[in-house]
Amino acid sequence: MRKYLPYIFLPILYIALPVRLCSAVFMPVSTGKLADTLQIIQVPYVHEGQSGNSCVWDFSALKDSLVLRMDYYKCPEYVDTWGLHRLGMRYYYTRLNDTVLTTAYESEAVRMHYTTPEAVLMLPFKYGDTLNSRFAAIGEFFHVMPVHMHGQSMVTIDAQGTLILPHLQLDSVLRIHTRRTLYETRFDSTHITMHCFQWVLPSFPFPLFETLNISSENQIDTTNHQYAFYLLADSTMLQHHIARSTTLSGDTLANISIVSQASFLPNPVQDILQISYFLSRDAEVWFSLHNNSGIPIITSPVESLQSGRQHYSIDMSHCPTGVYVLYIHADNTVVAQSIIKE
Repeated sequence: MRKYLPYIFLPILYIALPVRLCSAVFMPVSTGKLADTLQIIQVPYVHEGQSGNSCVWDFSALKDSLVLRMDYYKCPEYVDTWGLHRLGMRYYYTRLNDTVLTTAYESEAVRMHYTTPEAVLMLPFKYGDTLNSRFAAIGEFFHVMPVHMHGQSMVTIDAQGTLILPHLQLDSVLRIHTRRTLYETRFDSTHITMHCFQWVLPSFPFPLFETLNISSENQIDTTNHQYAFYLLADSTMLQHHIARSTTLSGDTLANISIVSQASFLPNPVQDILQISYFLSRDAEVWFSLHNNSGIPIITSPVESLQSGRQHYSIDMSHCPTGVYVLYIHADNTVVAQSIIKE
């Protein structure tokens, strides 16, 4: 039975981590259409470096090892579910109010469904935030043998600073540390611990750099695996993606809970940003505008509004040039949109 363990647990170890799920938050996509195809570069593992404020992570000397592909897409067979295809695995996520959840994953070898979904990110996120979650899943190995697993995870935004990659340097980067512990209850009582670090811009829904440190222990032996990846991107590609995602479908977001038909004009903006949206019911609404560090720089008062078409304007004339994230808070739901300030 032990010879099957790598096929069961290596897919589990690659469960998509928090910020990668943000494609379901920041990026409006059409049902059944591919949202994004990106390339990541696998490189030799490097130590994650320090945590805290005003950090500098210099990974400029990384040497390319293997080019891999990631596909993000909207799942037509599941309502409000987004997918990620990576390394032969498909992962599925959904969003409940301000929390992003992972709900299932599958490959040719294994198919797993979460009976208790894992909470992997709470929006909006900022330096110092922590999220704890317990989860459980059941499934099949090669469509024959039942598989059961359960575990817990802790997500911490543990650092912010400057990230230096080959051909790219970015300020106001956040680092997300996820510690995940898995227990498999059928095959050799395997215990798996994984540490994942991801460096992200809140306005860009894909990890810029990530490391994985995986330890697997059962009754017979202990193994350890370490990986590192960085996104094949430059500053032009980042700006192009943000501009494209904010103008897709006429700057209109897909229907998300209470708020729908939201538009943000003009985008890019120089002075006044005009916001229009539809409330499906009466709700308490407020707005917050965050910079690339996740720090709110504009927060509106809470208003009790009736259902129907609503309008709001934000003066961004005093904001420095750059990319921001605007959140519409309606009761316990949140809609997010990237805004470019010229």
